[in-house]
Amino acid sequence: MTTKEHVARIRVQNSGSVILSSGDKGGVGKSFALRCAAHNLNRWQLDWHGFDGDARNSHLVRFQPGSQIEPLVLKVDSDFDRLLDKIEGTDPRFHILIDTPAGSGDVIERRGDRLVKLAQLLGRPLIRLFALDEEDDVLMAIQREAPAMGLGNIVAVLNGRFGPRSSFLLWEKQRRGGLPSVRDAVLGAGGTEIYLPVLPPLPRMEIRDARCTFAQALDGRIDLSFSQRSNLSDWIAEMEAAFEPFRARIEGR
Repeated sequence: MTTKEHVARIRVQNSGSVILSSGDKGGVGKSFALRCAAHNLNRWQLDWHGFDGDARNSHLVRFQPGSQIEPLVLKVDSDFDRLLDKIEGTDPRFHILIDTPAGSGDVIERRGDRLVKLAQLLGRPLIRLFALDEEDDVLMAIQREAPAMGLGNIVAVLNGRFGPRSSFLLWEKQRRGGLPSVRDAVLGAGGTEIYLPVLPPLPRMEIRDARCTFAQALDGRIDLSFSQRSNLSDWIAEMEAAFEPFRARIEGR
C-alpha cells in the first residue's frame, strides 16, 4: 500500500501509534518495557502489530505467542528503511510495537528523522519507550538522538530492576554549564516518565522458561505456588498502574 493510499484511509479512521523501544545499551530493559506495553495494549483491547528487531534477544517473538510479530533485523541504514516500508504497509488502525537491539542508536541517529516524518505523514503518534538504568549511558543516548527525533515523544521508563525511584540521580541532575537535567529537558518538551516496578525473580524465571505473557502466567499457563502467584498478581497491578501515563499518550490525552 502506498503512502497516498494510507493517507486517504487515515482521513476516515483513527491511526494507531508507532511505539519504539529504545535505550541503546544491552540489558537496560527496553525489550521488557515493550512487553509491558504489549500487555497493556492487550488489556485495553487494542490491536497491534509487532516488529522484533532484536534478533539475539527477541522478546516479542518469544513472549507474545499467538501475536502478529515479524522478525526484522535492525543493524544498518537499509534495515531501518525496510522498517519504514513495513510501517507504511501496516493497517493504520493497528498500533505498531518495534523492539530495537543493543547498539541501534547510531542507526536511529542517522535515520530517526525519517521515522518522525513518516509518522507525521501517516497521522500516527510516535512514542519512544526509553528504558533507563541509574547510569549515564542511556542519558547520553537520549541527547544524541534528540536532533533526529526530539524529546517530546519520549516515555522514559525508569527500570526498577536497578533500584528504587530515588536511585535515578543522574536523570535528575543538572547538566554542566547550567543546562537543565535530562529529566527536565524531556518533561519540558512534553515527554513523560514512569517508574516500572521490578518483577519478582521466581515468577520472572518461570515466565522465561514457559515463554508466555504475564497474563498467561497468571491464568495458569505455568504452575506457580500461592505466594508466587500472589507476588505476580501484585506486580501486574503495579505495572498496569505505572503505565497509565503511557495510556494517556496512546489516547492523545
